[in-house]
Amino acid sequence: MARSFGLDAPVDTQVVDMFDGTYRVIGVVKDFYFHSLTANVGPLAMVLGNGRETLSLKVQSQNMEETLATINTVWQSFKPTQPIRYTFMNQRFEQMYEDLIKAKTILLIFSVLSITIACLGLFALSAYAVEQRIKEVSVRKVLGASAQKIFTLLATDFIKLILIAIFIAIPLGWYLMDELLGDMANRISLSWTIFALAALLAFAIAIITVSFESIKAALINPATRLRSE
Repeated sequence: MARSFGLDAPVDTQVVDMFDGTYRVIGVVKDFYFHSLTANVGPLAMVLGNGRETLSLKVQSQNMEETLATINTVWQSFKPTQPIRYTFMNQRFEQMYEDLIKAKTILLIFSVLSITIACLGLFALSAYAVEQRIKEVSVRKVLGASAQKIFTLLATDFIKLILIAIFIAIPLGWYLMDELLGDMANRISLSWTIFALAALLAFAIAIITVSFESIKAALINPATRLRSE
């Protein structure tokens, strides 16, 4: 607020509020956040003396209902015709970030659903691809191909697709995250390590999903499959 008023030495300066009340500045404190961290610190004036509109209490109690009842009794002794209205500071802070908390929950739910659906689709696709090449796998095993080579043969195509998907998702995710954080005064710096860890996790989940059918095909008895063919 001192910077907004252009006061280099604000102490002992007289200021006037919107109701023409005159106050003398007796001190200046460092900037602190009294609104959401998504916004910049704004000007603030604190008046020394008894508040005419609000009363702040620090309550430390194991039985909050009993404490509130006692406070209400004391209040009624002073203002019997005016009911007490109160809020908790922690609840007011929670309300500041209510939208962000809801967005976080929704994004988390949709992320889990997306990963689950993607894994199911990848599992079904790998099972179909393995079944289409099961005769080739059996012939290769009869000719001496090891289980490791069979696994590599079946998983290579999926690994290529996974890597392509990761290279598409990283710049897209970076852009969307930058847009989401763009309106916030206080934001983290996007680091490549975040996306690298996400890519490694996605790659690991996809490989585990594909590996089940690939390993199953690599360990199958080729004689049984060739005989059935």
